[in-house]
Amino acid sequence: ERGGRARIRSDYDALFRGSEMRSLRLRNLRWSGDDEVTRAEGAFVAHVLRRGEESMREVGGSIRVELVKRGDRLLIIGLYHTVG
Repeated sequence: ERGGRARIRSDYDALFRGSEMRSLRLRNLRWSGDDEVTRAEGAFVAHVLRRGEESMREVGGSIRVELVKRGDRLLIIGLYHTVG
């Protein structure tokens, strides 16, 4: 929601360069879709240990992932989350 692929790439680059450990747990996913797009909606909890810090940060909220099938591969076309 904040930008295209370049912004996403930049955000993830900053996350991986600036942290020592990361985890993401998805819970209670509900799947739906049609012939074109498959959706998974549920909750997430992320933990991040930033470089130089001693304790993990925890963030949670709701998440929606949208996927399409291209050949024999599933591609994520949308990833939306709300914290809280």
